[in-house]
Amino acid sequence: MKISILRVLLCLSLLVSCSKDEPSDPENIPETESFELEEKIVGTWNVDNSETLASEGFEKQSADACYFYSFIFHADGTFIINYRGGTLTGNYTVKSEKQIDLGNAGEVGNIRFTNESLSFSAQLTDICSKNIQSSPGNVHEVGECYSFLNCNNATVWQAEIDGTKVYIEFKDYDNGTWFRRYENWNAYRCYSVENNQIHEGELVLIDNAPNRLSFIHSKTSGNVIYTYRIIDGELKEFINGESTESRVYQSVERSELESLLTSECGEKTYVPDDEFEGCLISLGYDNVLDNYVLTEKIKIITDLSLAFDENMDVSLEGIEDFTTLQRLDIWKGKIAEINLSNNKNLERLFMSSPLLESLDLSSNTKLQSFYYERGKVKTISLPQSGSLRGFEITYTASIETMNISNQPNLEYAIIESENFRELISDTDSNLKNLQLNSFVLEELNYSLFPNLERLSIGYTKIDDYNWSALKELRELRVYNSENVSTFDLASNQKLETIYISYSSLNSLDISANLNLNSMFLTRMDNLSCVKVDQVHLDRMQQQPLMWNSDDHISFSLNCD
Repeated sequence: MKISILRVLLCLSLLVSCSKDEPSDPENIPETESFELEEKIVGTWNVDNSETLASEGFEKQSADACYFYSFIFHADGTFIINYRGGTLTGNYTVKSEKQIDLGNAGEVGNIRFTNESLSFSAQLTDICSKNIQSSPGNVHEVGECYSFLNCNNATVWQAEIDGTKVYIEFKDYDNGTWFRRYENWNAYRCYSVENNQIHEGELVLIDNAPNRLSFIHSKTSGNVIYTYRIIDGELKEFINGESTESRVYQSVERSELESLLTSECGEKTYVPDDEFEGCLISLGYDNVLDNYVLTEKIKIITDLSLAFDENMDVSLEGIEDFTTLQRLDIWKGKIAEINLSNNKNLERLFMSSPLLESLDLSSNTKLQSFYYERGKVKTISLPQSGSLRGFEITYTASIETMNISNQPNLEYAIIESENFRELISDTDSNLKNLQLNSFVLEELNYSLFPNLERLSIGYTKIDDYNWSALKELRELRVYNSENVSTFDLASNQKLETIYISYSSLNSLDISANLNLNSMFLTRMDNLSCVKVDQVHLDRMQQQPLMWNSDDHISFSLNCD
């Protein structure tokens, strides 16, 4: 009897164990879906740009960033996309027979094979979307070079033309530079340089295959296509087709080129700071660290972005010769002074520097906006031309006053300074957006800003919150207001949004603000009830997420 019971228990245990999924059992491991595309897509696919070249004029070509040379898919799941802006690399995943996921780079879809060609739509993040027609190229192995620029990066070639030594250097998108051509003028003991950065819009890359590079060169006589190929160890140059060889260049050591780069031909601007000149070199506007930069190269620059180490002392002497500059961004660096009086075309300025104590913008009569942060600036002089549309001054504790008089087109002003005390303005201000954060600001004459639509005030010592003069006010934000018990909003009939936080308010009446459609009240310990109109209660039911408050605050038609 005992043996029978044991046998029954053993059978039951076997049945139970068999009913459970066993991860180690191959039959219970889900199969990964496979696609034929995983094999078919592997290889190099050269993009056919013939239709684009034929249909688009030169100006459109030069502005077209959505221009691809090749798509390479490796069997190990990695990809390379070679396009006019440089190179994209990463890992890909085949999602279906029609779609490939490129991760953060985007995706390839609508894949279709026809005979030996491949068509698809490429959607690349922050670049563009385009329908692509391509054909198979040479087999590319992982680790091999994949384009002319990549295969010949930093290689120097030399030829003697009419007694002048000419050097060509290719770069694999070194800070945007892919081509440099040097001419050494012995008679003048100087050299000249042509590159795609300085001559932006004149040199447009149209082919970057492993064995061939072609670009359009815009000249007064028309657009010339230059093609370079390496044949038998020599660089051969062809013009407007590959039937007639133009010039032959020999490979030389870089030291030969560097020994000739002593002085560029032409008028020069003195740039004594190595950090400043180093930035210009990396951007392709200069070639040798020698305290000078060719004036003709910088006087045509309209946009300039400079980034320095935050602990590095930097002098921007020489910036005055950037006479056509429209936009200037300066990131970090210990800059004690800057002279922008000669930059008459400046429209936008961004500056972050901890040492600057004054900023004179009075000569920049085309200035539309500026942003200054993290500095010791005490005074900022604005242009009186009426061009200024707005400014931001943030994380700048030392500025105490700001005069925005005679600025008829100024629409927004943002000032965050713990020591800011006074905003000076005339009565015809057109200011629409005002944001002030300060620990010492005690009063503000709101009647000076009759057109104000958005007002944000935080961390101030203001105790007068009479906004009756602000008839156009649509958005109100108040943070850390400790010296107030109530806000009178009856005159602000156009108010649509209210944000109030960390306030000592103990009463609030919005029953007259019938256009109000959103309200956020947080950290309001003394406020228990907000008087509203029925229209507000209806909106709270319809859009509850637009009405947010502390749990203890109620909304009522009567708070008595």
